[in-house]
Amino acid sequence: MGIVSKLAVKGAKTVAKKGSKAKPQAPKPQAPSIVRRVSGAEKRAPSSAGYSREELAMRYPETAPPVTKIDKRTGKEFLSKSESPEAAALQKERARVMSEMKEEGYTPFFNPEERYYVNPADYPLQGNTLSIRPAKQATIDKYAEMANDPDALARLMAAYELGSQYPGAERWYAMGQLEDMFKQGLGEQQGRNMFKQRFADAMAATTGGMDPDANLRLALYMNYLAEQGMPTPLASFELPYPIGGGKYGVMPNVAQYEAIINRGGGLSIANPKRFNFSSNFLGHLDRPTLDEQMMSGGWDPKLQMPPANTYGIYEDALSNLARNELGVEPVEAQDVMWAGIKLPKDASYTPGPMIGIVNDVIERTSRLTGKSPDEVVEEAIVKAKRPAYAGGGMAQLADKYGC
Repeated sequence: MGIVSKLAVKGAKTVAKKGSKAKPQAPKPQAPSIVRRVSGAEKRAPSSAGYSREELAMRYPETAPPVTKIDKRTGKEFLSKSESPEAAALQKERARVMSEMKEEGYTPFFNPEERYYVNPADYPLQGNTLSIRPAKQATIDKYAEMANDPDALARLMAAYELGSQYPGAERWYAMGQLEDMFKQGLGEQQGRNMFKQRFADAMAATTGGMDPDANLRLALYMNYLAEQGMPTPLASFELPYPIGGGKYGVMPNVAQYEAIINRGGGLSIANPKRFNFSSNFLGHLDRPTLDEQMMSGGWDPKLQMPPANTYGIYEDALSNLARNELGVEPVEAQDVMWAGIKLPKDASYTPGPMIGIVNDVIERTSRLTGKSPDEVVEEAIVKAKRPAYAGGGMAQLADKYGC
């Protein structure tokens, strides 16, 4: 089974009218949804790339001693990340591989057109973010009026209509194919446990201010450190290439992973955005993730998150809009709205699902290290024993591999 490397974006879809029935979840396909790539070995990094493929298939590139720089705003000195020769060689080859993948396309490991959700019954949740509301009824009424502001709901409807024109925006959280690989490699129960820990929760722990590529890149790196029993970095200059990025820097997310995963703190509704983000990857479609893009693009440009103790009010407003006006589950509205909000801001952005970003990681790591896609999935993603080289700065190539 193959996928045409270039697929035109399908025509615009009509937004469901009020009173229409909710869309059924995409069923798990009977045909295989995993594409075993057997060709393309010639695309892997040549031995002349300037680094050892064998070495960097087993570990991340070496870091260099930090350099002292001056903060332009405060005038104070600080230690900054510098680049080792090995990292520089990898960076050059990675840029070449990313350009090649963008121009030529590739056959993905997972068929993105057949993506399906994880079964939420396998991941029962404790707590519900809808309960996050002020104590006083007057305060509830105040924020309910703001959350249901007609102009805000109209902006969200417009975002949904725009995002619906791109098939890659739909079922963004559908990760059943990846969960199947965890269960195949580790057994049913342990596979579910590790899918939750190493993917859903790890992504949630490292999501702050990150685009999905940088988010996955950091999550996989932190999984690798944990599996190797290596200490958590204390400063950004300790992180190897290509780990980094994020609107608010990388270290707050490193600290969140340490607290949530390594120290066993777990996720709860005390951190509603992260809690719902993980829940969505686990197949729960009734509790949308409200991040900075949703809040600033839908409600108020100054909002990075719902005001304190109001998450449930804003979640309720979006959920009612999804079910009553669009005829879909809240998460199936939120992912499409997210794309519709981002599209006008970023001309390079093409909506594509999370499974497509995982496909990018598999293909890129295979080409950079010489390991087969099967080895990358098993050793780097499922078992976290080897590095995985996620992207950054490259559009999600929905038109290249059929999202």
